[in-house]
Amino acid sequence: MKKQRATLGFTIVELLIVIVVIAILAAIAIAAYNGMQKRALNTARITELRQWVTLLELYKAHEGNYPRAGESGYTMACLGVGFPQGFDGQPRCREPAHTNPDFSVTEAEGAGLMADLAQYGRMPPANKKPAGDGAGFLVGPWIEFRPPAGAPYPGYGGGGVYITTAIDSNDPNDCPSSFTSPWGGNGARMCTMRLSYN
Repeated sequence: MKKQRATLGFTIVELLIVIVVIAILAAIAIAAYNGMQKRALNTARITELRQWVTLLELYKAHEGNYPRAGESGYTMACLGVGFPQGFDGQPRCREPAHTNPDFSVTEAEGAGLMADLAQYGRMPPANKKPAGDGAGFLVGPWIEFRPPAGAPYPGYGGGGVYITTAIDSNDPNDCPSSFTSPWGGNGARMCTMRLSYN
């Protein structure tokens, strides 16, 4: 009498279970990878901001004060090059889509400042990836020079040099402890460091 051999293989239910488990693991891996990418990019942005602070301190050590310290008006400039195109087709920082000059400035307007700073050290790398959920919502870094007598934005504090970058975050605690977080929204957060005149 011959024995019948059992056929080996998977049932459809077993295959479906395996496929579902693989899909769940893939989703977890993708979410973890995206989170790591955001954290790495935020770390690079903060590191770049600290490099700009070092360059400004070198400038002050040679010149006696920060650039534009004696000016009476408020000015803002992009730090570096490689910013995305703004509403007018020109490279812009802070909020490239914003037409108000208080919220957006062209890369070209900071060319003189960049030339002054370049005399005292190496310029940080140009990696101007927008932060936030909207395309190009916030792009840093940028610098604001507020007159010692006060600033047009009292909620931001007094005069001085304010260096800001934008990170991908809704949490103000994601800015380092030496930074303030004056504003956040749409998945982006500002991290600002203030340097006092004299």
